[in-house]
Amino acid sequence: MKKTMIRLAVLLMVFVLVLGLAACGGGGGGAQPSSGGSPGASVSPGSPAAGGEASPGGAPAKPVEITVAFGLLPNSFEPISDDSNTSISVIYHVFDHLVEFDNSDTTVWKPRVAKSWKQIDAVTWEFEIRDDVLFSNGDKLTMEDVEFSLMRLKDIAKSAPVGALIDSVSSSGYTLTLKITEPNNTAVQQILWTAVVANKAYLESGGDDALYLKPVATGPYRVVSFTPGAEAVLEAWDGYYGGKPQIDKITFTAIAENASRYIAVETGHVQYAGLVSAFEMQLAEDAGTFNTITGRSNRCTVFRLNTESPVFQDVSVRRGMAYALDRDSVAALNGGRPPAKSYLFATYEDLYYESPDMPDYDLDKARELFTAAGITPSSPVQVTLIHYQNDPCIEYYQSTLKQLGMEVNVNFVEFTVFQAAEKSGEFDIMWGGSRNFGGAPLCDLERFDSKFTGTRNISRYNNPEMDALIDKARITDDFAELKKLTDQINDIAARDIPDVPIYQQPIFSVMDKNLSGVLLRGDQLQNFRYAVYTG
Repeated sequence: MKKTMIRLAVLLMVFVLVLGLAACGGGGGGAQPSSGGSPGASVSPGSPAAGGEASPGGAPAKPVEITVAFGLLPNSFEPISDDSNTSISVIYHVFDHLVEFDNSDTTVWKPRVAKSWKQIDAVTWEFEIRDDVLFSNGDKLTMEDVEFSLMRLKDIAKSAPVGALIDSVSSSGYTLTLKITEPNNTAVQQILWTAVVANKAYLESGGDDALYLKPVATGPYRVVSFTPGAEAVLEAWDGYYGGKPQIDKITFTAIAENASRYIAVETGHVQYAGLVSAFEMQLAEDAGTFNTITGRSNRCTVFRLNTESPVFQDVSVRRGMAYALDRDSVAALNGGRPPAKSYLFATYEDLYYESPDMPDYDLDKARELFTAAGITPSSPVQVTLIHYQNDPCIEYYQSTLKQLGMEVNVNFVEFTVFQAAEKSGEFDIMWGGSRNFGGAPLCDLERFDSKFTGTRNISRYNNPEMDALIDKARITDDFAELKKLTDQINDIAARDIPDVPIYQQPIFSVMDKNLSGVLLRGDQLQNFRYAVYTG
């Protein structure tokens, strides 16, 4: 009865939203759900189930369309700069990379624009590029485009640290040669993960619109219409070298609240609700009338502490911040997401490590450390926390810290403003996701490397001992040594607290019973390229 009342209350709140969604459609919106279960088999590249084929009577079949609801949509189609967890899921359907990263193991590569590759020596790789790739405007992909796509990483602030790993790029025929600056066992992975295949002439002649609003790329979908932050409509095109997807049209729409996204699926106005909480997931499983999909991610949510801020230059205050966080309660507030107690993601089981130096929740210990630093309710300090997405843990943490003498002014900002603050360091505390760049475990820990200050190292943490350990970990080929080094890195971070881990981010999504074959990846990419919809 209680769950029913909650659902009814939420339904009333989103009634207007649902009516609005009805206008933007979504294939099979009126389909009635019948039974739950896991998604079916995906469609392989090159042999997709054909959408829009002739019906038995000879008339063209109705195009296959779905509407997908995410909590946040991109503000642009620049895949390097706009890299929130749901932005990458939208943009991925338009842009290709040289290789595809395996959904179950992101350290495994599969052919995409590059059909094969080999390592020549410690710093040199060769890639054989397909000769049948077209951009969605009909332009043929050239090797000049491929070289440009890699080298432009150096010119974009967000990717400049990755671009700095590239020494040179050259080609002969359809063979691309990539040289990195020095031996580094994560460099090529990061480069391939970050660089999308771009049309050099189109970008250079089209200006900002070509970059942000009207992309031309080699993926299976092209952009029909785009309202930044609100809606993106994509349609499949016949010239894609991997074969046309079964789903002809995908409308991505933004619905901020988990419960609202769930109800939009329940009422048939969207076919997929991405990244809901465990609460909505349980409702779907109890109902037994939906398909559900789950996955483990290599992301966690953290409170980043600006170590250059006057308050947080003091490591004892940063440790007090960790003692003040009740991770178990905060995880419960977020729909049962697992609390994060390590600086490595749990997906990397062989290297995962929880340092004994990581503070557990202890309000008395937090008060002791704050008081020693002169922070008390009678002598409070003011700090600012910025975020771009509502999370109940922010208000919870704010209330706890106020009891200790830290008054947190919370500012909700638009995502591009948030990204600018990451780069400039104009914040005291930042709520956000800790993201893995490149799928390699070491990339989790590079967020403490001073070389990445303002890009990956958002906390602006600077510790020469930490830098030296990360440098060693980058070049070792011995797993036992890597394990020892990553444990040491975890221990230092647990003592110095550059950021406070909050909870892990598993992937929970609910979808129409007629939708199957959606693939999940560890960076929370939700892939509809091979999905099938029969509604």
